[in-house]
Amino acid sequence: MTATPQKSVLQVADLHIHFPTGRHGQTVKAVNGISFQVREGETFGVIGESGSGKTTLGRALVSLVRPTSGKILQDGVDPSQLNRRALQTHRRQFQIIFQDPNSALNPRMKVIDAVMEPLVAIGRRDYLAMEKIALDALARVGLTAEQARRYPHQFSGGQKQRIVIARALTLQPRVLVCDEVVAALDVSIRGEVLNLFAQLQKEFGLTYVFITHDLSVVSHISDRIAVMYLGCMMELGSAQSMAEHPLHPYTQALLSAEPLPLPSHMRQDRRIILKGEIPSPMNPPAGCPFSTRCPHVQSICETEKPAWREMEPDHWVACHLTQSPSVGNA
Repeated sequence: MTATPQKSVLQVADLHIHFPTGRHGQTVKAVNGISFQVREGETFGVIGESGSGKTTLGRALVSLVRPTSGKILQDGVDPSQLNRRALQTHRRQFQIIFQDPNSALNPRMKVIDAVMEPLVAIGRRDYLAMEKIALDALARVGLTAEQARRYPHQFSGGQKQRIVIARALTLQPRVLVCDEVVAALDVSIRGEVLNLFAQLQKEFGLTYVFITHDLSVVSHISDRIAVMYLGCMMELGSAQSMAEHPLHPYTQALLSAEPLPLPSHMRQDRRIILKGEIPSPMNPPAGCPFSTRCPHVQSICETEKPAWREMEPDHWVACHLTQSPSVGNA
């Protein structure tokens, strides 16, 4: 893991992203009021169940989705205030890698052309210069010039993901949002791709926002981890503090569900079973989003949304009960 620098390359303040449904003015509250910062050079992990809003957040961080309200600053710049030409230039520094490399690559386009595509999109016209940049990027991710002349169907899933990474590198970004980038890969390939990300971060000084539902992945690669639930951020802290001393009941439940590579007689019965269903994002609870499933719920949780508080140095949590010994020791 990298050292924790202080300069922020992404600043998010009270971010809301709502999508209209067409049903009597109802909206899906995909992201519902979150605030945090991503520091230069770090790997910022975002974890949560399906439907928690983490993918929508990732798209918003690279200006693919416009905020309904709130603000995102990219290296101190509000992209929503830029005109089209200025935005096209600015957003090159903030790229995203999607989960499925098969849908990210045109099956009728050779790999070399796919990797050059971002350069063409920004108006580059010197084919030989673009080809050199693309081949250099492919070499960085372990692919040869001969492989660059092939089509995507001739590659494995791990190789396709390397191609997508190479394509993002051609624009020399400062920040890469990685949305479930190893979820579709075999376990044997997953480690190779994660090691590649670590090498590229060291070589280029990249900042990662790593979105995943896999606890083992996010705890292995992240400097800090944010936990999302129903469009809200429940907890944020260093990977070590989150693993050793989670403060929010939802984080504790997630960690208790992580499989342990131990014989059954050596495991402790620590699993926290959450009852009930995740509420609809069209009609979230009035108080804490987790109040309908929390094993420690109290009356205040159902009526008042908890404040986002720094309970320990660089460890934030949104919970009315974080000072309760019964919650801290769950």
